[in-house]
Amino acid sequence: MGTIMNGNFALTNIGFTEPPFEFRALEVALEAICSFLDARTTELETDAYPALDALTSKVRSLFLTEDAFEA
Repeated sequence: MGTIMNGNFALTNIGFTEPPFEFRALEVALEAICSFLDARTTELETDAYPALDALTSKVRSLFLTEDAFEA
């Protein structure tokens, strides 16, 4: 089985001191995907919050207008 020491991957049975290429490639791919999704999330939040604030304001105005007619 493998052991993890000081952040380095070591396969004690085989003698590797670094992770296999496939693990490193997977790590790089996952980091790229996470960075992409983080950027898109930030972009979506930047666009969505003003729209949600405007919608909330309209809904409050609508309910206040309806309450005024019922009273």
